[in-house]
Formats: sequence, C-alpha cells, structure tokens
Amino acid sequence: MMVPFGHFGWGMGLGMLVMIAFWLLIVVFLVWLIQFLIEKRNPVPEKSPLKILESRFANGEIGEEEFESKRRVLLKKEHDG
Repeated sequence: MMVPFGHFGWGMGLGMLVMIAFWLLIVVFLVWLIQFLIEKRNPVPEKSPLKILESRFANGEIGEEEFESKRRVLLKKEHDG
C-alpha cells in the first residue's frame, strides 16, 4: 500500500529541521569554545599609562608641556613603586 506524501511530509521535514538545528548548535558551541580558549591563553595586553600618554600626545590631544609634566609624574611613580 502506498502512503500519501502528506501523511509523513511534515514529520520527516520537522525531524530534518530539528537535526539540522541540533548540529548547528553543536558547531556554534564548538566555535565559541575554541574562541574562548584562545582568548584565555592569549589575553589582550593592557597599555601602560606611559604608552597611553604617548599616544594622546601623538594624536594631538595634549600639548608638549602637559605631556612632559605627566610623563615626569609617571616615571617618578615607576621609579618609586
């Protein structure tokens, strides 16, 4: 006896969608896990206060006097601390 397509069509289609969603979730989780582990091993280095100050001076955000003044303070803190 031949089973009409409409009888199993939705069940098979829904099962296929669930299977695709399941494998997609596994792939997304694995990509996230790999990214997390890579970032944990190689954290982004923080800029030192002196590097930030040099960057601000180079970008023209602060003038030479302010740069030299703050640089002296930072170098003194490094030397003392």
